[in-house]
Amino acid sequence: MAIYSIAAARLRGNRLGERTDLKVQEVRAMARFWQQFGAVDLNERQRKAVTRLLEAGPGGFEGGLTNQKYRGMTSASKITATRDLPGLADQGVLVQRGEGGATRYELDWARAAH
Repeated sequence: MAIYSIAAARLRGNRLGERTDLKVQEVRAMARFWQQFGAVDLNERQRKAVTRLLEAGPGGFEGGLTNQKYRGMTSASKITATRDLPGLADQGVLVQRGEGGATRYELDWARAAH
């Protein structure tokens, strides 16, 4: 019974260690991103959206960032979102995928990692 408890504690400890390592990697990725793009002039809405994408991690924002999702998280009007999102892509912060109603935006994780 004692051996099982020790093994279970080690397993829980390993999981905790793995989660901690993952969190440290996330924080480092965010720091690298802001080091690279910190000088880019972002408004409060854009900064909020980018931070949410960073927190979600690669592939964590299902379907990418759409105009509708951007409006939902920032309370921006449709026309404001239509200006803000391409602006982020023009500055290299986001990558645009698709066109028209199928347009999605994602962080360029490969670029942000360097």
